[in-house]
Amino acid sequence: MQKTRSNNVQKIIILGLLIALDVVLTRFLSIQLPFSRIGFGFLPIAVVGMLFGPFYGVLAGIAGDLIGISLFPTAPYFIGFTISAAIRGLIYGIFLRNRPLKFMQIAIASILVSTVITICLDTTWLHIILGKGYLALLPIRLAQGATMLIIQVALISFVYESIIKRGKLETRIGA
Repeated sequence: MQKTRSNNVQKIIILGLLIALDVVLTRFLSIQLPFSRIGFGFLPIAVVGMLFGPFYGVLAGIAGDLIGISLFPTAPYFIGFTISAAIRGLIYGIFLRNRPLKFMQIAIASILVSTVITICLDTTWLHIILGKGYLALLPIRLAQGATMLIIQVALISFVYESIIKRGKLETRIGA
């Protein structure tokens, strides 16, 4: 009983820290462009997916988005971006959970996030919010998706290797 409780406390602490890091990286350490944002908030959510799987990936994505928009609003709240954050966590949890992680899993997860989330869903949300034509937004969003794809694959691979080398990616984390 004590070990289970300790694992649960450890899981809550790690999730809380990664969600806080998601908020900071998304809100403060991103490059804001007119119709898009080059950010690094994907990285903590990818780590949640690696450590805890899709369920907690979804929860972390939703929590990070809701906390971020509540504490540091940059625009009115729109549920579409919360849906995108949840799906992003789901994708990372599904593809990055299996260990040992292969480069192809990272690439597939990043391609799905870039195409499904960045190019399709987020462009749709911006079309709805801004009232601009979907096809008018698409070239900028395609460029952002391609840029983020390269950044995601590189950073997720680097972080995964760093976690493995430090021996921190273990099943005893309580996932």
